[in-house]
Amino acid sequence: MGRHEGRHGARAGQALAWVAVLLPFLLALLGLAIDGATVFAARRGCQAVADGAARAGAMELDVAAYRRTDGGAALLDPALAGRAAADYLGRRGWGDAAVEAGPYGVTVVASRTVPLGLMRLFGRAAVRVTATGYAVPYHGTDAGQAP
Repeated sequence: MGRHEGRHGARAGQALAWVAVLLPFLLALLGLAIDGATVFAARRGCQAVADGAARAGAMELDVAAYRRTDGGAALLDPALAGRAAADYLGRRGWGDAAVEAGPYGVTVVASRTVPLGLMRLFGRAAVRVTATGYAVPYHGTDAGQAP
């Protein structure tokens, strides 16, 4: 009977050793899953803001050019388009973005630094996510036409 109890005691110690060896790997995997989801959500938020700002800017047509061409050319007023995109970003409190507006489209690059949780234990405190939105003016009555 004493021999049998000794065998179970050794197995219990072996299980403890396995837990001690695998625990850091399991924590790293859990941290990667949680922080990965956080980064993915932040990237999706960046993309939504960049797309929205670009669309807001792409609504600012150059009315004089539109009238000169009898509606044949839907060009943007770059100054108004850039201001509209910047206003959109400002209303959402998004300070880390770049806007480039031209007569044919608006490009917005939005960025954000995302603090990480569990991955901090492994030396990675934050990660930078960036998204680019681009929009062009459409015109036409059927399906629209891109310039």
